Amino acid sequence: MKSFIYLDRFKMYSLSSQLMEGVTDYILEETRDSVADETTQKGPVASGRIIAEIIEKTSASFEKKFLHDYAYSVFENRLVELSKLVQIDSSFSRSDVYGSLQHNQIARVKGKAKFVDFLEMVKTLRSMNSIRQSLGVVTTNGEREELVEKIAGLSSSRKSEIISCQNQLKALSDVKTFSQTANEMFYQKHLGDVLELSFGDTLELAMDFADFRVSADLNRDNLRESERSIVKKYSRFTEVEFVLLGVVTQMGEFASDRESEEITEEHTLREAININTAALAALENSFKGRSNDEIIIDPIAVYVEL
Repeated sequence: MKSFIYLDRFKMYSLSSQLMEGVTDYILEETRDSVADETTQKGPVASGRIIAEIIEKTSASFEKKFLHDYAYSVFENRLVELSKLVQIDSSFSRSDVYGSLQHNQIARVKGKAKFVDFLEMVKTLRSMNSIRQSLGVVTTNGEREELVEKIAGLSSSRKSEIISCQNQLKALSDVKTFSQTANEMFYQKHLGDVLELSFGDTLELAMDFADFRVSADLNRDNLRESERSIVKKYSRFTEVEFVLLGVVTQMGEFASDRESEEITEEHTLREAININTAALAALENSFKGRSNDEIIIDPIAVYVEL
């Protein structure tokens, strides 16, 4: 059994339709008041395996609901049958992987993973001062309560001591007391801008092995539940092994940056933009370029085997 974290059903169905002689499109079931009245099946005759089903749930309409999990099992089994799936785990070395894996192949990688959420990092940087202020207020609440009790217990004759306690209480009640320095806020603001420009809302799944790494950018729309829920259940550094299945898009020695051609008045605007693509690629690689021991995968599914 599989507990899915992520499933790109559009890629899965696209590849499934090419792997199989035919794909039953769907089974449509009409229900009224939670009672099924009739079931009809659409799809070519002798279309092969049923990989999706649509079930009507409401009393006044038809609703399509694919049984994606079952469809995926059929899809992966078919890949194995056709020997189109390269399976990799922690027993592999870098040389093993490079000896069995090529670009455009479908790989099934199993190992412990970590979730790198660049969007969450940007949000944290931009709210760091507020977070620090709130933490400061919460963690010093005991000191404030002690000062309040102390002031209430002091006689009016001990004016200097009362004033001292009041000043301490005032400082501990002012959020600015716990604020970052102006330079810290200035630095974090611009670091957040750089990360946002470089990575956008990227959510990366990374698997680190002995001498190589596998990573994939996850489309948040294809997650089975929220990022917070996944991290809460599995941690950012998972204790259980995940399975990542997808298409290999980058691997091997990283090519050096291409030299940019000099732009002259003879170039059209289109030509100038094309020339500047090399400079843009170099800038992007300086922030998010892969390493020589990294394999990039276009993900189709991520799940935990039960």
